Amino acid sequence: MLYTSAEAQENDEPLVRLQQSSDAAKSEHIFVLNDLPAGTCMIVGAQDTNGNGDLYTNFLGIPKEGYFTSPDKKLPSLEKCSFEYDGKPTGITLKMIYW
Repeated sequence: MLYTSAEAQENDEPLVRLQQSSDAAKSEHIFVLNDLPAGTCMIVGAQDTNGNGDLYTNFLGIPKEGYFTSPDKKLPSLEKCSFEYDGKPTGITLKMIYW
């Protein structure tokens, strides 16, 4: 999911919601950004291994599935994980995080 504001993240209203199948063993994923407005962005995603559409966590809230944020931060908040996108086609590599 690509968010452009903290409010959009809180309300689960991404500018773009992407879904792709990939090799679960891969630790890095490349996303190509184009045809999006320039500005502050954050990409958040998870490896939905159980297919429920959500990030599965334990009773402490620790993820039990892999997840990633841009640019590879552990805390998914717009302030900590945002980057400036200039509106030009570009690729971004994100690493899957496992606890």
